[in-house]
Amino acid sequence: MRMTQALLASLLIHIVIIFLLFYKNQLFIQPTQNSGKKELLLANFQTIASQPKRAMDTVKNPSQKPREQEVKKEELPEKKPKVKTIQKPQPKVIKKIPTKQNYGASSSLANALLKESKSYTNPKPTVDQKIRELYGTSFDKFTPTQKKFIENNLDEIHYITQMTLTQNGYPEAALQTMQQGVNVVSFDLHPNGDITNLRLIRRMGYAILDRNTLEVIRIAYKNYPKPKTTTKIIFNVEYKINPY
Repeated sequence: MRMTQALLASLLIHIVIIFLLFYKNQLFIQPTQNSGKKELLLANFQTIASQPKRAMDTVKNPSQKPREQEVKKEELPEKKPKVKTIQKPQPKVIKKIPTKQNYGASSSLANALLKESKSYTNPKPTVDQKIRELYGTSFDKFTPTQKKFIENNLDEIHYITQMTLTQNGYPEAALQTMQQGVNVVSFDLHPNGDITNLRLIRRMGYAILDRNTLEVIRIAYKNYPKPKTTTKIIFNVEYKINPY
């Protein structure tokens, strides 16, 4: 009996304590008074967002332009720059004045003078003229094969000789005394490339240059073109001092 009484007493004490704690919490929770502040509702945000923008907002953001203006600008055609056409002046047509034809003694004299002037307008001798000056009438005694070889290769043989002379150098003693002039050389050129009967047809009068010409040909002949038959070769060897 005592045990049951003690249990009931403890339950009552717990119930009383719980009731007091609950009642105390209710006393501290007081209803909120209206402080004059309006409550923000979701409906207010929706109405504000649905309102159109004022004109001042568009002014504040100049970068945001209405789409209608952009479309109008795109539709405008591009203006092409005007190209000025420059008219070229037409050349003036100059009428030719017909020359008067003079007949009689005066015309024949003019023709004669014209023929004489044409004869002096050929400073460079042709190959035939060079050959005739060097060989004379003996050229007519050569065979057609020999003539053809001389006509086709005489200038080349002369060129090779002058190049060899330049490579060997001007004789120093002749250069100091300003010796210069032309030698005329003759020799027989054989099909195997050898030469015989080398001699000077015309000397310069300078022993140094005459000897040098023969020495140069003994070096240069190895590069000469070779004929089909033995052919006599005659050509000039020039010595000229350049003052500059």
